[in-house]
Amino acid sequence: MSRPTVIALVACCLIGLVPSSADAQTYEQIIRAYRRGEFDSAGMVMSALIESAERRREREDWLNLAVKEQRGADLAAALMLHTEVAFSRVAFTGPPESSNMPVHFVIVDFIYDALRPLPDRRTFLRNWYLLWESLRQSNPVWINRGRADYLRRGLDMFPDDSELLLAMGARYELAWWALQENSHHRVDGGGSAESLLRSARDYLRKSSRSPQPTSETNLRLSRVLTLLGELDAASAELERFKTVREGPVLQYLGLLFEGDLLERRGNLTAAARAYDQAVALVGVPQSALIARAHLAYVLGERRDAAAAVVTAMGLSEKQSDPWWWYIRGMSWRAIFYLDRGRRMVRQ
Repeated sequence: MSRPTVIALVACCLIGLVPSSADAQTYEQIIRAYRRGEFDSAGMVMSALIESAERRREREDWLNLAVKEQRGADLAAALMLHTEVAFSRVAFTGPPESSNMPVHFVIVDFIYDALRPLPDRRTFLRNWYLLWESLRQSNPVWINRGRADYLRRGLDMFPDDSELLLAMGARYELAWWALQENSHHRVDGGGSAESLLRSARDYLRKSSRSPQPTSETNLRLSRVLTLLGELDAASAELERFKTVREGPVLQYLGLLFEGDLLERRGNLTAAARAYDQAVALVGVPQSALIARAHLAYVLGERRDAAAAVVTAMGLSEKQSDPWWWYIRGMSWRAIFYLDRGRRMVRQ
């Protein structure tokens, strides 16, 4: 999966030529098109509409009537569409003023408040909470973290949900990573952001103990515990991760984190073996090669260290190291939640 993040894939859904008849389409027609599965064209039309007083009244009248008649399926489709449009221009394109995102925030708030009391929309809302959070995490610097925090509301509705807890843990891990005052970014290895890691640990640990935990929970928890210096607990989580048969991408990350853990324990031979195994798993193992080069340098194997760095820098740019999506939190899952949400609202 390439960098920039999966959010770029979501944004691509709304990129293209806007039909010349966009201004002629009513709000009702746009929602109907979305529910028929014309997702991209509906998104382009909605994104291109000028926010006139007439358009605003038309939309408000439609939404108010849908709320009055409790048309949950229509409201769910509208929520999905406005979510897509709101985030379609987020991906590294500049400040909030460059998009119409604030307008769609208000609309999303209104629709969400109408949908939440409807019992038949709980499954849809669970997926939407995950979609919204994965989109927010796609660019944590751009998004004001204090605004539109639907994930906390999702945890109020589903307090023991493993994926929602995983998303919250990943959020705190991502927040730690984004700070300059963390132990990774500082040359002296110091830092004052451990409270974020502890919050990440607590949510991830709760996720791991909930019904149907994912192996990604164990993976992220092991890394957070390692960063906190809780090495025995980190090792235990890695062992749990290994009991689940996963594809090469997650296996690669597991070996990368295992190598780091073994290095911290002073077992350099075993660490080197873990990095070597990781290198063989994916097409662009830059992180594993750089970690192996560092280890070779420490061991005095300067020629091997240089060779590993040269290899890492010469790898194809058509793919990317899985590490790049890992450090973007839940953003890599956005395309899956988007697809599932679209299927839920399609007629």
